[in-house]
Amino acid sequence: MPIAHLFTDKKGQLKSCTLWFLISFSSLTCLCAQTADDLITSLVFDQKVDAGFIATLGKAEQGDGAAQVDLGNMFSLALHGAPTNYAEAFRWYSMAAEQGNAAGQSLLAECLAEGKGAPVDVPKAVGWFRRSAEQGVTAAQISLARLYAEGRGTPKNVPEAYKWFSIAAAQGNSEASSNRVATAKLLTLDQILEAEHQVAMFRPKPENQSGVALFSDTAPAKNTGPFFFVSDDGYLIANLHVTKGAKRLLLKTAHGLTPVQLVRGSVSLDLAVFKAEGQFQGLPLASQAAPVPDRPLYTSSCSKISWNSIDPELIRLRPVSSAKFTDPNREFAVQYAAVRGLTGGCVLDESGNAIGLLPLEDSVAGAELLGGPAEKSAAALKGQTLLQFLKTIPELQTRLKKPLTGTRTPEELRRKLADSSGLLLGY
Repeated sequence: MPIAHLFTDKKGQLKSCTLWFLISFSSLTCLCAQTADDLITSLVFDQKVDAGFIATLGKAEQGDGAAQVDLGNMFSLALHGAPTNYAEAFRWYSMAAEQGNAAGQSLLAECLAEGKGAPVDVPKAVGWFRRSAEQGVTAAQISLARLYAEGRGTPKNVPEAYKWFSIAAAQGNSEASSNRVATAKLLTLDQILEAEHQVAMFRPKPENQSGVALFSDTAPAKNTGPFFFVSDDGYLIANLHVTKGAKRLLLKTAHGLTPVQLVRGSVSLDLAVFKAEGQFQGLPLASQAAPVPDRPLYTSSCSKISWNSIDPELIRLRPVSSAKFTDPNREFAVQYAAVRGLTGGCVLDESGNAIGLLPLEDSVAGAELLGGPAEKSAAALKGQTLLQFLKTIPELQTRLKKPLTGTRTPEELRRKLADSSGLLLGY
C-alpha cells in the first residue's frame, strides 16, 4: 500500500492523526521510503515513539552526526518511546563516529568494550576511545587511561595512563584526579616529568563532524542559558528554551566544554533535565516555601568568558515580597546590584544548597537600557518546583543529595558554583 494511503481517507482528505504525526509527515514519508529497518518502521507506524524521536530520526537519516548520537542514546536509554536496543544504538553510534563525532566515538567505544550491541572488541574500543580523547572528551580520556593502566586491549602503559588521567583531571574531573595520584606512585620521576610535558602540550584536535563548521570563537551559540548539576554522575537542570533550533548542546564551565543530551523537558516551566557523561560536583536541592527575608542568597555572574571556559563571580541576592511578575506558586522574587556580565543560574542559600534557578540576563545592559540605577529584579523558580519536576525521572531520585546545614563562606560558595554550574549552549 502506498504510504500516502495511511494518511488519507477514501476522499483523499488527511485523517485526524495525532499532532506530532502530522507535524512530522513531510520528513516521515521521506524517511520511511529510505529505511528498510523493520524495528524503526514498526515504531513509527505504530506510533510508539514521540515527536522528539521522529524529529531526531529525520536529522539522523540525513547524516547529522549529533542527531545520530541522540538516536543511539534513545535506544540505549529507552527514551522518547524507543525500546532498549543496544544493537540499534551501536548502529547509530557507529554512523556518528565514522563522521568524526567525538561523543559518538566515545559511546561506540563503550559498546565495544562492554559488548553492548556487538561482540566485545577491546582493541577496537581503544582506537575509538583514543580518537574521542584526542578531541577532548573527558569520559573517553578516563576510559582510555584505565585500559592503558590495566593493559586491556593494548599493551600495559602506565605513563600513558598517567598522561590521560592528568589531561582529564585538568578539566576538573575528580575521578581522574584521584586516579592520577594513584598512578603516579607507580612511575619514576623522569616518567612523570615526561608525561607532564605531554600533558602541557596537549590540545584537543577536533575532527570535522557531519560537514558542519567546527566550533570556534567566531561561531556564537544560538541560545544560552544557565545550568547546575544535581548529581555527581552528570544530571543537570537548565531552561528548555536553550534547545530550540539547536542541533547540538554543549556545557561551558570553569573547566571547559562538555557535550550533553536532553533527558526530559517541560514547556510550561521552561525547564529541562540533561545528562552529561563523566563525574561532576552535584549540588543538593532544598525545598523552601519562600526564602527568609534576612538570610542571604547567592548566584553567579560571568564577566570573564572565553571560548571554552568561564570564570564565575559570586553575586548576593536579596529576597523581596512577591512582585506582579512572579507566580507565587512556583517562583520567588529577588533583587541584586547589576554587574557587567551575564548574571543568573543556580540560587544558593548560605549552606550551599540550590534553592532555585534564576534566568540568565545581561544585567548592566538591561539597566543601561532603562536609563536607571543598576538595580535588577527577577523571578527565580523555587527549589520545590525543581524537585517536583525531578520526581518525573525515577532513576534520578537515588542520585539526589541531601540538603546541607551550617554556613559556608562566600568564597566556599563561589567555588561550589564554579564546580557545579555554568552555561548551556545550543548550536
